Amino acid sequence: SPDISHCFFLSCYRDNDFALAKPVESMLDGIQSQDVPIIKVPLGRLEIDYTHEFISETLCLPPNLKSMKQLANAVHHKTGGLILYIKNFMYELCEEGLLCFNVSRRWQFDLDQIRQKDISDDVVEYLKHRMAKLAKSRYLLGLRVASCLGSSFSVNTFQRAVDMKGVNLDDFVQFVEGNGFIQRVNQSTMHWAHDAVQQAAYKTISSSKVESLHLLIGGRLLVRTPKEDIDECVFDIVAQMNKGFNLIKTPEQKCDGAQLNLHAGQKAMSSLSFHSAAKYFVCGIKILGDEFWGDNYDLTLSLHQKALEALFAIGDCESMDTIAANILANATCFEDEVNAHLYQMR
Repeated sequence: SPDISHCFFLSCYRDNDFALAKPVESMLDGIQSQDVPIIKVPLGRLEIDYTHEFISETLCLPPNLKSMKQLANAVHHKTGGLILYIKNFMYELCEEGLLCFNVSRRWQFDLDQIRQKDISDDVVEYLKHRMAKLAKSRYLLGLRVASCLGSSFSVNTFQRAVDMKGVNLDDFVQFVEGNGFIQRVNQSTMHWAHDAVQQAAYKTISSSKVESLHLLIGGRLLVRTPKEDIDECVFDIVAQMNKGFNLIKTPEQKCDGAQLNLHAGQKAMSSLSFHSAAKYFVCGIKILGDEFWGDNYDLTLSLHQKALEALFAIGDCESMDTIAANILANATCFEDEVNAHLYQMR
């Protein structure tokens, strides 16, 4: 609007993550080239004075209290000033009885035991260790399933994906929020407190069971989602199924998986998300394999034809040539070969 002469835009990113930082830095350079002022505020670890202040306010203890300063020094030394680390370390101290609220309505702590406590220097490994202690807890499965759903997910999707018998959703949310793992943004959405927390939860899943868990979640989402809502949830379903497609064995399941990828790919194409569409179509082709040219010709051909279109849009000529060669080798009539010839000439 011509009436707006000022705009304040605030964002954050990690400059130590090259893959994510590079496009952000390029965007910022482009903004600065147009004489738009940018102020960068580097955010690092908490300095020890701020760790003192944080713990003092958390425990409602005077900041000049000698024992409080000793506790803050120990916590800062153990955590390196990482706020996520500090919060979870404090939670763990409470769980282990090293920090507790006594009958005289004051916080008390075992400073010697805290100083002797051995913890990992890696925050992800530390969080993984904390979650591993929940091995006998009914909430651990919920954390693992949630870690598979992404950085944020809908409550409905989580309820369909998880199977925690006898566990109330509100109790689970209270537990994960109380431990600083997951936050409930609103009534319909949950969000991991930090991607390191999500990564730690994901690492508690045995590497030999990761694919099977994703496939199980995808199957649950498919079965438990009402038919009228499948179109809205198809991306969530195939995102899980495709991570475990190697374990799909029966012809019926392969056809279902391929059909869902065709649906997802067509939906992505309609919104001009060609890279995503290409991934869905190609994954559908991989699920079926070459034998389905004879078992389900129409579905296999449709996936190949759509894959050609998406791959052409993103300029992946090598993959496009492979798909075209598959069509020409298996098409039953010239009409089905036309698109393959057309894209090869392009």
